[in-house]
Amino acid sequence: QPGATLDSVLAIVRQLSPQLAARALDTQAARARVAVAGSLPDPTLRITSDEIDRMSGPRENKMIYSVEQDIPLWGKRDLRRQAAEAEVSQKTAELKDAETELAERVKVTFALYYQSYQALRATRELRPILDGIAQTARDRYAQSLAPQQDVIRSELETTRLASETARVEGLLRSAQGRLNALLLRPPQAPL
Repeated sequence: QPGATLDSVLAIVRQLSPQLAARALDTQAARARVAVAGSLPDPTLRITSDEIDRMSGPRENKMIYSVEQDIPLWGKRDLRRQAAEAEVSQKTAELKDAETELAERVKVTFALYYQSYQALRATRELRPILDGIAQTARDRYAQSLAPQQDVIRSELETTRLASETARVEGLLRSAQGRLNALLLRPPQAPL
């Protein structure tokens, strides 16, 4: 399952991201246009039918076949090629920018997930300790060895820990949903 390490999540996101795939295809298309940019345009074959100019006699038909080729002036082909190469550089930079932006979003979301996971683990480890303290305070109060305020204080801390646990569980679910969204998985998929 993804989510054990940041590198595993980043690898999956890079592999499955439709944005990165689209940018990569745009970059490939720009590279293909470089070869075409420096070439001459296709020649044009023209066939026309006309009549032979005569002063007398029957009119005769003549066929004219011609091939036309546009030849750009000096340096125009090189300029087109340079413009296409500049477009490749631009598309490559856009791809790297998209990768960096996606990696940033994944890293921030993974950090929130990891922080929430560790906070939840720590609060769950505190639960039995606070329950033990509350039980000790109740026992001591039952034996008249401690004031009632100690019992109330320990119960209050237990309640605060329970509400903190619920808050951290909500943060963990939120971070898990965001991370799963970046991985193109259902929000509740396990990590």
